[in-house]
Amino acid sequence: MVRLYKWLLSNLVVALVAFHLSDSALAQRIISEPEISALRSRIALPEYRAAWETLLASAEGLIAPGGASYADPLSVGAGGDHRPEKLRGNFYGGRLTHWMETLGFAYRITGDARFADHGVALLVASSQAL
Repeated sequence: MVRLYKWLLSNLVVALVAFHLSDSALAQRIISEPEISALRSRIALPEYRAAWETLLASAEGLIAPGGASYADPLSVGAGGDHRPEKLRGNFYGGRLTHWMETLGFAYRITGDARFADHGVALLVASSQAL
């Protein structure tokens, strides 16, 4: 089962790295520019501003070395080894999903490549460590 997870994760990494480097029509269809523009307009509204600022601060924390919430690619496999094997996948998968959603959304809204680059580094490290 662990081999299957590694295989799936490594293929996901390859697909996401290719997606990150791509300007293909597929990349544009997942969330289109008009949808991104609408989201940017919406987060400027007072009722959404606080949620956006919280998410952006979370994304900034994930990429800030030395910070309390830094997602370190070098220790991506740490923290869940004491759990039973069946729960480890949930632990690592949940954490990785949170990181990817946060960094991916911050990247798409801001266009700041630091978020995308860190997400790719985390995925590559995960495929090697887990």
